[in-house]
Amino acid sequence: TIPMKKLVIITLLLFKLSNVLSQSISNISYTPSNPTTIDTIYFYVDLMFPSSDCPISNTGSSIVGQTVIASSLHCVGMLATPCNTTDTFMVLPLASGNYTFDMTLSSGSGPAPCTPGIVASDNLSQSFTVSSLTGLTNEIENGTIRISPNPSNGVFILSDLKNTNLLVYDILGNELLNLKNMNQKYKLDLTNYPKGIFFLKTITNREYSSYRLIKK
Repeated sequence: TIPMKKLVIITLLLFKLSNVLSQSISNISYTPSNPTTIDTIYFYVDLMFPSSDCPISNTGSSIVGQTVIASSLHCVGMLATPCNTTDTFMVLPLASGNYTFDMTLSSGSGPAPCTPGIVASDNLSQSFTVSSLTGLTNEIENGTIRISPNPSNGVFILSDLKNTNLLVYDILGNELLNLKNMNQKYKLDLTNYPKGIFFLKTITNREYSSYRLIKK
């Protein structure tokens, strides 16, 4: 027979092992949905844990060839309360081509920072394609339009537009505006959005420019 003390230790070890292995990646999504070579891509990884409270200990990503290798470590407790969370990864603009986002989740017991288990909890991959901007040959370093005021309270006046396509994104990469063939002047109203940083991209005459807008 196994002594009671050893039995308790074995039981706790088995509980921790099963707890770590039961963590899972439920979904991977990204924005923008059709990224181009000038887009910063944001990946959202939905995670599920059987016990609380799953604080993140560390996270990171790197690019190897055509693969974005991402990983995160979460710390799980002993309470049998489910914990669902989402990790976000930012990937700077990539060259056109087909890519894979490969995510590995590791878990550890105890408060952060915790030590990951011997075996990774889960792994999931998501394929995506980065498209080139057809016909665009040059990026204007200093831009071709005027923006005033910037920073502003949410209203930006865009001047010197000449058959210009306008795209506006929030800090998470969500597309807020997409207008075609704008001319002369346009009043960009972001007063209904929270304060912070927004990104404006303009496309005109086979050239494109990027701007940072600040709403104070």
